[in-house]
Amino acid sequence: MQAYILTVSLGVAILLSAPILEGGPKIRVIDGRKTPELIPEDLRWEFAMQNVVDFARNPEDGELSASSVDGLSRNALFVPISDAQTIVRVAQRTLQRVDELRGPLDREHDSGVDLGWSLEQRLEALARARRAVLEGRDELARTLPRKSFRAFRRWVDQGAFSTKRLLTEVD
Repeated sequence: MQAYILTVSLGVAILLSAPILEGGPKIRVIDGRKTPELIPEDLRWEFAMQNVVDFARNPEDGELSASSVDGLSRNALFVPISDAQTIVRVAQRTLQRVDELRGPLDREHDSGVDLGWSLEQRLEALARARRAVLEGRDELARTLPRKSFRAFRRWVDQGAFSTKRLLTEVD
């Protein structure tokens, strides 16, 4: 099992999945701008879903904005507005599910209170969260018209890591 830590160019680290590991882990740095194909599928999709949801939110109140979804549809994803709305809804549900699955570990990290989970339990919680992301991707593949899914997948594969992002892989 591998753990991943995504580091964005501003130096802000987003912990995507990093169980407590014993021993000296091997670390490999992946520059997503140069070699996006090395970034695991679930992380590309999770990052893309987060970007879509963040873009679709009104910055003032955090609620979804019809004009932002329209802009996402026309200027980024190049899909019909109804398909962009579907993408945003599925992405929101998927990210909520991922947060639920990783929540105990996040709360443990934030509070410093040990859950008492074994390494195997921690890894399984992270694996379930990673599967939830891929299930969200699969839901999009089933519900979107083929052309719109291909357009979104192309955006995920090409655009989600177009700016410099480093992924540190801990083995």
